[in-house]
Amino acid sequence: MRRLGNKKITASNPDHRPVFHGEESKLEKFKTICYTFPQESNMKPLTNKYKWINTDTDSLFDAVLKIETLDEARRFFRDLLTDKEIIEFAQRWKVARLLAKNKKYTEIEKETGMSSKTIARIQKWLTKGMGGYRLMINKLKNSKS
Repeated sequence: MRRLGNKKITASNPDHRPVFHGEESKLEKFKTICYTFPQESNMKPLTNKYKWINTDTDSLFDAVLKIETLDEARRFFRDLLTDKEIIEFAQRWKVARLLAKNKKYTEIEKETGMSSKTIARIQKWLTKGMGGYRLMINKLKNSKS
């Protein structure tokens, strides 16, 4: 068992992502799993292994967490992204949901127009990524139940 500030954590899983004990904010949990623990027995400071995690992206994620309605989301993302980028993100999200339902690549290609290469990349992130696709798919499934 190690400590991160006053929080108890363990690095019991194979890729050494921390497992939390107690309550932390969702964003703090997300930030912490993006750091890796050193293998040595003496504890060194955590180092960021992802270039995309920085104060600018954290500020963006904080803004997204403040969105409360579909209308707010539409307005924010339309100002942030181009029409084409929004459509591309929506298609990736659709592919992830279809893959989670075990749809075949050929069916997904036909339904979305996405290439098999893009579908394979999304499949990789769905199964071996940071768990974000599965997390949101499960949250949305559970909220409809």
